Amino acid sequence: MTLFLAAAQLLGGIGLFVLGISMISDGFRLAAGEGLRGILGRWTKSLGRGVVAGAGLTAITQSSSAVTIATIGFVNAGLISLNQSLGVVYGANIGTTMTGWLISIVGFGIKIEAFALPLIGVGALARLVGGTSRRGAVGMALAGFGLFFLGVDVLRDAFLQAASGIDLSQWSAATLTDTLLLVLVGAVMTTLTQSSSAAMALILTAVAGGVLPLTGAAAMVIGANIGTTSTAVLAVIGATANARRVAAAHVIFNVVTAFIALGVLPLLLWTIEFEAGLLVGQHAPAVTIAAFHTSFNVLGALVMWPITRPMSRFLEGRFRTNEEQAQRPQFLDDTIAKVPALAVGALSREIDRVDAFATEIFSEAIDVSRAPLPAVLARKRAALQVLVVAIAAFVTRVQKSELPADISALLADGVHATMQYADIAALAVDIATQRSMLAELAPGPVRAALDRLSTQAASGLHAMTNVTAADSDRVSSIHAAIQEQYASTRNEVLQAAVAGRFDVAHLESILETLRCIRRAMEQALKAALLKARLDGQAAPHR
Repeated sequence: MTLFLAAAQLLGGIGLFVLGISMISDGFRLAAGEGLRGILGRWTKSLGRGVVAGAGLTAITQSSSAVTIATIGFVNAGLISLNQSLGVVYGANIGTTMTGWLISIVGFGIKIEAFALPLIGVGALARLVGGTSRRGAVGMALAGFGLFFLGVDVLRDAFLQAASGIDLSQWSAATLTDTLLLVLVGAVMTTLTQSSSAAMALILTAVAGGVLPLTGAAAMVIGANIGTTSTAVLAVIGATANARRVAAAHVIFNVVTAFIALGVLPLLLWTIEFEAGLLVGQHAPAVTIAAFHTSFNVLGALVMWPITRPMSRFLEGRFRTNEEQAQRPQFLDDTIAKVPALAVGALSREIDRVDAFATEIFSEAIDVSRAPLPAVLARKRAALQVLVVAIAAFVTRVQKSELPADISALLADGVHATMQYADIAALAVDIATQRSMLAELAPGPVRAALDRLSTQAASGLHAMTNVTAADSDRVSSIHAAIQEQYASTRNEVLQAAVAGRFDVAHLESILETLRCIRRAMEQALKAALLKARLDGQAAPHR
């Protein structure tokens, strides 16, 4: 029965602690609002400032996950580079060690009920009165702090009661096998609880209660540091490439830091224990472990600092999406730029890729067999835009040389063609957005008319791919047929509106979809004729 009560008290303490951490994190995150993003935006301009921002925000919010997710958002938006985000990752690992200090100094240093219960009361009242306002969010955080320390107190009592019946002296990390076993235990604890703070609370209360030797606790803290990467890894399953890169950086940092900590464990622990004894004036194992946790994370950041840029370049070459692969030029480089004749051939091959990419986007937007996905097409369109900009930059570099007039004109035609394809992709996203709404709004006959035009436009766009100068008449006749179908479809839609077959409020959306298809085909005609002229001159250089 005593064992059952001890286990129940242990589980209750963990529950209070985790609930408190969650409330602190949510409360401060809601109170900060856009402030969190603003601080990260201002404080990630350099690696050092990123470390400070990551450490400070994590220490305040008690959630490295919130800070990391905000950082991933900045990387995805292109506001900061992956290299800049790594500073925040380093800092978040340092900031999360603040939990250990709170437990070891405040949690064990004074009578907890004296302030924990008032914090819960004041915080709950502020939450009740403030509701969803900032005041209510701060109240949630205050109540969370009260539960946090109350959970520590319950855990401490549980371990003090268990100390007399449990002998873990053999887990002193005296051998390499013992050390690695304890590292594994710490990692598993963090993975199971999905909270490094909860694992730290268990370790610190165990070592303070005399249940766990100091060296064993240090090894488990190293394991907890590794285990905390499981949260990041689980969070980015199926996520964007940038999210996976930031998570990979988190894993690399924590693993490297763990190896460093294991290598210097005896010396670092002895040094910290000696200095803690001088400062505190007595043996304080919990303070020693908290200081050890902070020290090896700071040491890890210092070791990783010089290799941050190479690591970011390495990660940028990993986890590539299809869009990222597509947006990188495959045939253009600075060596070719120095030979204008070769540059024309390479440009022609690169524009073939742009043509195929734009055709794919447009075909998906008007595919009548499935519902369009505007968000997916928008990402593809953004990737195509990056490729178009890269092509324009390449042509600019070639144009710096003295070129024959005909070569210069061909290069200009190539850039003009890529712009037309970029316009087709932009129109495709607009069409997909309109079709998503019209699937529910437009009546059957109107949707059927739109589908007929879409099918003809898709067929026409594919027919305009890889044309030659000799195909100009055929391409023009394809465009004329689509224009005729557009006029017929537009007239059919207007007659249906006049006859009251659908809500006239939806007429503009339907007509805008038709106009987008017509404009896309006009751009396709222009691009096909420009590219045909370029291909004719580039053929000998392929």
